[in-house]
Amino acid sequence: MEIDEMDFSHKKHQPKSAQIRKTDSRFQDADNPEITPLDMTQLQLLVLQKLQTSLDVEELLNMFKDSLHELTGVTQVTFNPAFTQHTTDNKITTSHIQQLKLFTREHYLGQLNIEFEEEPSEKALKINEEAAKLVAFPLQNALEYQQALLCSEQDTLTGIKNRNAMDSALEKACDASKRYNTDLSILMIDIDHFKKVNDTYGHLTGDKILQRLTAVLKQSCRLADEAFRFGGEEFLMLLQNTAQDGALEMAERIRKSIEINDFGGVLEEKDLPLTVSIGVAQRDLNDDIQQLIEKADQSLYFAKRHGRNQSIVYSEEIKNDSPSS
Repeated sequence: MEIDEMDFSHKKHQPKSAQIRKTDSRFQDADNPEITPLDMTQLQLLVLQKLQTSLDVEELLNMFKDSLHELTGVTQVTFNPAFTQHTTDNKITTSHIQQLKLFTREHYLGQLNIEFEEEPSEKALKINEEAAKLVAFPLQNALEYQQALLCSEQDTLTGIKNRNAMDSALEKACDASKRYNTDLSILMIDIDHFKKVNDTYGHLTGDKILQRLTAVLKQSCRLADEAFRFGGEEFLMLLQNTAQDGALEMAERIRKSIEINDFGGVLEEKDLPLTVSIGVAQRDLNDDIQQLIEKADQSLYFAKRHGRNQSIVYSEEIKNDSPSS
């Protein structure tokens, strides 16, 4: 692991009217800018040991900053990755910036933005340059791990989150609902007669319909809502801070949007009617995740047994109507 073509620019954009405070003399020794053995020992102890303990990008950057704060006066570190969907808060908060381009032997990793409250010395800049060589490999591992984690939680066909991501999100939402006594509801959505669509038009067409339906779901969602592919032609919507009435309203919005959507365009036919049935359930005080899912599932199959193309809210009537009851 190495840093190649280091962009060692220290950008100073200090307004003329601003007053610059005197920087600590440790970092302003212009006559002796060389890094001493003691500096390097501190660097290794403060940086290298810590950076091997985490696969979280934000945590690594904070470790890097904290380790160098006393040594070189670093106040904030952000990172612009060259790949992956990970981003950090790259808002520049000071006029003193050191920007270092990180390379591995395989590819360009990204740009490290190191900020100072006061103007750093050449010695401080060189120490940071050496430290950046130590952070490159752990940072690459963290980025690749988070990218792999993202892929493992994404449904490859529809692009929305999969069952693995759903389990984690439901657990967090349920814990928050218990802790803060907030409403929590879910929707179970199933495409009506989807087997007939697959049998008639083929599974490739069925896949295109699933993709089109996912787009409709995303358009119908509020910003805080989350959609997951539960399995096959079944989807789950997680609605935090939403009670039963609001969840039913959302379910009807989704159902009507799908009913009027032109799925015939998938086959270049004039008409391919498609509807969904939706089960709605709100978490009761003592419900765990599994109980909440079972309620929504029972509501869904009540809707399918009693005509399809409708949204049904869980009730005692549904519980008694369930085949398992």
